[in-house]
Amino acid sequence: MTGTYISLEWGDYLHLYVRAEDGNEVDFWVLSDVESDPETLKAGQRVEISWENRDVYIEEADETINMDVVTKIRVLSD
Repeated sequence: MTGTYISLEWGDYLHLYVRAEDGNEVDFWVLSDVESDPETLKAGQRVEISWENRDVYIEEADETINMDVVTKIRVLSD
């Protein structure tokens, strides 16, 4: 998906927030296997997000949770 980077939010895990081209705000989980460093992004940058939906075991919750996980982030030029 392509959109505009909004922010990162740390909770128990890192979450990436993007405004999609249709105007909706979308958030993704960021796990350790993402191919790029989301902490280098700046608010307002256009980005292309590669992601997948997967079941992930969360140790703190002691359960498997279905989530949308970022696999790659690419900054787009204007």
